[in-house]
Amino acid sequence: MLRNHDRLNIRERIHAFTLVELLVVLAIIGILTSLLLPAIQAAREAARRNGCKNNLRQIGLAMQNHDETYRQLPWATQANNKLGSAFVQVLPFIEENNLFKAYDPKLNPDDITNQPISNTNIPLFLCPSMQHPEVTIPEKGIASYAASTGSGSCRYPLKIATGKPDPMNHNGALVSPKRGRVKISQIAGQDGTSKTTLVGELDFGLKNSWEFTGSGAFVGGSTRWAMSYVGVHWASMTGIYNSDEMVNGYEEWETFRSDHPGGCCFVFVDGSTHFIPDEVSKETLQRLANRQDGLPITENY
Repeated sequence: MLRNHDRLNIRERIHAFTLVELLVVLAIIGILTSLLLPAIQAAREAARRNGCKNNLRQIGLAMQNHDETYRQLPWATQANNKLGSAFVQVLPFIEENNLFKAYDPKLNPDDITNQPISNTNIPLFLCPSMQHPEVTIPEKGIASYAASTGSGSCRYPLKIATGKPDPMNHNGALVSPKRGRVKISQIAGQDGTSKTTLVGELDFGLKNSWEFTGSGAFVGGSTRWAMSYVGVHWASMTGIYNSDEMVNGYEEWETFRSDHPGGCCFVFVDGSTHFIPDEVSKETLQRLANRQDGLPITENY
């Protein structure tokens, strides 16, 4: 006849986990976790990408309001060549009128008078997915977006081989004052506002940029919202699209790129936002950036 403590021991042995059973349970948990984490990460990135597109949509609307008010899109730089960006010009249209009033357009953004404004980090100009730069200077006035200046390099106004003007230079929606005024109505009558990029992403993801700049001050890039300059607030489709390194000299420095996997977000002149994947051909990318080539877009984007 079993004693009470014997019955208890038998019951404990019956309900206890063996080492093999424990290892199986842990393996199952590990598999489920490995399956679940990518789904969570993908959902988070999808939310961040939507947030980025919403930022661009508001920027596009601000530029449309600028066109309606002044009968032209903002210049890629100020008319007095003080390098104030198109984003400076649209501050009143994104509810940042106080910053706009305090900014002196007669002075460079880095002038001591303008620094309190140009060094301000404005959430609308920051993509939720962007990795902030590891720079040796304070992260002030950084941005994730750049004006679309065209299909060719916006760094060199002349063709290097011939020394003649390059028609691919500044043929985009946002140009320098030297290229005249660009109105939305002009683009509508040329290539179409739904087929012309206005603003896109420009991140700090160039892992070998220090080899070209010789400085650690701008590791990965130099995007800033107030300072209008090539690779800082201007971007084009001249180099390898969405590259994470500089391959063709400074071409990738000024070519659109992002921290989203597989492509970049853009707002078009009509205000629509698109995620353009890496697989889109360079020919299509250049046609989308050119406001006046008159060539059809036959590839989906």
